[in-house]
Amino acid sequence: MTMPASLKDVMERTMTNLRYVQSHQAEGIFEVTQLVNSCLCALIQPWDGLDKGTSPWNLSIAKAEANGWPQVTHGGSNHQPNTLGDLIQEMRNALSHGQIQYLDTGTGDIMGLRLWTNHAPKYVAQKWCGELTVEGLKDFLQMFVRLTGA
Repeated sequence: MTMPASLKDVMERTMTNLRYVQSHQAEGIFEVTQLVNSCLCALIQPWDGLDKGTSPWNLSIAKAEANGWPQVTHGGSNHQPNTLGDLIQEMRNALSHGQIQYLDTGTGDIMGLRLWTNHAPKYVAQKWCGELTVEGLKDFLQMFVRLTGA
């Protein structure tokens, strides 16, 4: 097996794997775990190669939501991203540093995620916090993959 040659290949493979897991749910297959793994691959791996200086990166959060991006609920932090690019960066940083809390229904099923980032340089005080449902995270990943042109 060779490594994909392009960002498009990585994104297509990531989404193919996620669709496979979603369609083969059975005992011992964990869809949300695969969803988070897919987000890790999609949001973190290609980050430095993306052109983040243009639209839709600079869309306001309200305009991004009006264009179909899911709402990330404010998690009680003081800092709120101003643009879609800012939000993606906060989510990317939270995922890449393992700042994830799985929110359950009380029956052991995962209903959503809480993500957060902390202020540099000591990374102790919380900077940003947001929450998404599992469906919201799926939608976010699909919108991000489209944003990258894959």
